[in-house]
Amino acid sequence: MRFPALAALAACCLGSCAPFGGDAELEALLPRVPAHWAAAFPDLHFRLVLRGAAGDEQALEIPSPPARITCSKATNTAILAYPVSARAAGFLRPAGAVYPLDLRREDGRDTLRFSWEAGAAAWVLSRLRTLGFETSLVNAPRLRAELARHPDPWALDLEKIAEKLADGTFIFYDIDLLPSRDVQLRPGVGSWFLEDPESSVTPCRDEDTLLLPALSVGDHALFSIEGRRIRISVGAKETVIAPRE
Repeated sequence: MRFPALAALAACCLGSCAPFGGDAELEALLPRVPAHWAAAFPDLHFRLVLRGAAGDEQALEIPSPPARITCSKATNTAILAYPVSARAAGFLRPAGAVYPLDLRREDGRDTLRFSWEAGAAAWVLSRLRTLGFETSLVNAPRLRAELARHPDPWALDLEKIAEKLADGTFIFYDIDLLPSRDVQLRPGVGSWFLEDPESSVTPCRDEDTLLLPALSVGDHALFSIEGRRIRISVGAKETVIAPRE
């Protein structure tokens, strides 16, 4: 059964909130960088990306935290914090924060707290802004909680969720996993991990076969702490594994 747009917003994971006006000056509290990322990507820093009211993208490089940022006070303003490194080639998953959900008062300062767990929900809200949807209608805490019920929210079909929210046909049964495939490869000597900050590090010898279970359809990268990278493209019918870089 499909609900009308506003009924779906009220009955499912969405609600209505009045937006705030103007901008807020905040300190961005960025998440801890995983130890294996710090070892593999010594040049790692963050790029904050947010969407304006017209859907235009704004980016701010953060060479080293802490950082002062200007954030719209509009309800459910989503900001993504992308980890940037020459070796990572844009594969590392972003952290996220939502104003005012992640607003904190610490030591007399207004702080926006970013986390890896909030990244997927922030991406959905950012995508909604791009689609021209008024994100203040979204119950962001409920959306985040529903996505967090899955071990890896990035393995969900986030694009489908955003599109159905935007056209008013969303129901909870629309939270689906992307198709996936088990992938086996011989990466070679090294300590290997995927692009997820929660990914475990697996040491391999030259002859070892590494199993990557239920890798979702799309582009992935397998990194080693020693500085190597293997690109993996998982398709619906086949998987393409690029040569080790």
